[in-house]
Amino acid sequence: MAAITIEKLSKSFGNAKVLKGVDLKIENGSFFTLLGPSGCGKTTLLRSIAGFVAPDTGRIQFDGQDVTTVPVHRRDIGMVFQDYALFPDKTVFTNVAYGLRARKLDRDEIKRRVAEYLDKVGLGAFAERYPAELSGGQRQRAALARALAIRPRVLLMDEPLSNLDAKLRIAMRETILDLQRTSRTTTVFVTHDQEEALSMSDRVAILDRGVIAQVGTPQELYERPANAYVADFIGAANLLPVRVESRADDSIVIASFGENRLRCRNTGADPGADGKLIARLEELLLCEAEGRASSENVLRGQVIRRQYLGARTVYAVRIGSDVTINAEHHASAKRSVLAIGQPVDIVIPMTSRIVV
Repeated sequence: MAAITIEKLSKSFGNAKVLKGVDLKIENGSFFTLLGPSGCGKTTLLRSIAGFVAPDTGRIQFDGQDVTTVPVHRRDIGMVFQDYALFPDKTVFTNVAYGLRARKLDRDEIKRRVAEYLDKVGLGAFAERYPAELSGGQRQRAALARALAIRPRVLLMDEPLSNLDAKLRIAMRETILDLQRTSRTTTVFVTHDQEEALSMSDRVAILDRGVIAQVGTPQELYERPANAYVADFIGAANLLPVRVESRADDSIVIASFGENRLRCRNTGADPGADGKLIARLEELLLCEAEGRASSENVLRGQVIRRQYLGARTVYAVRIGSDVTINAEHHASAKRSVLAIGQPVDIVIPMTSRIVV
């Protein structure tokens, strides 16, 4: 196990600046996720930690030891790749034993440790099979056993679940978490899937074009996003263009959206500034229009789309000519079904999760 410190890390490929002075601290024994869309720099950052990519500037430390120029094989890391990277001509046993043999462990210890980690991932009966004889989930388990069997200081995982179907992804998430919680190996996990990040991580760093947009616990990122980019990437959110008209007090502003006045919590926007109202689907109240004149924090619209998703129903509501707001009803609330084309009111409550 090791704490990881990254200081002012930069990397360019030709004229493309992929990492731009990244600073990051990853606690010893934590499950830390690098999250972001394709091309944001998360895989380059992971490969820099591994030693596959040499940064242009900056440094990487494991427990205070500078490993920026240390070769991959001397960093004491385990790596799980997106495509598993198993040797196709070797059995599961031999694949898992590969790193142990490279470390020159004796034969009995190799046999004991391979059996231990195959049992941990549920592949104890598959030791003599070849990768081609395994399902996708079984291959991923074999790759995970190989990475953990060497008992690395740091476990690195590059989108390891992206090739699995939805049900198997959930099962593998649970397997990975159980093993990580037991071993307490410092783990850095790369994904573009926000649900994976929220469900698995102690802390998450969201990357935006080579810089860190925000670092925090899943709850902090969801409930207190630093900006509209983070809010839009973590969970579903409406981003409504508004203009800040005045301050009601230090934490409340009056914003305008067309002819509508909205009283909302403020994250630093000054009067006269254009901003974004961040409102998550589950925070909005959607109800049948009462025919009254528009009032503060109530928007009048029309249902244009409805998606039934079992536990919840998501409605798309057209506001004016060119703005669509999404809101949802949960099945437990037992609200009436709203018809497509029906006039509705969207009530924007004063909650800490709805901010400008």
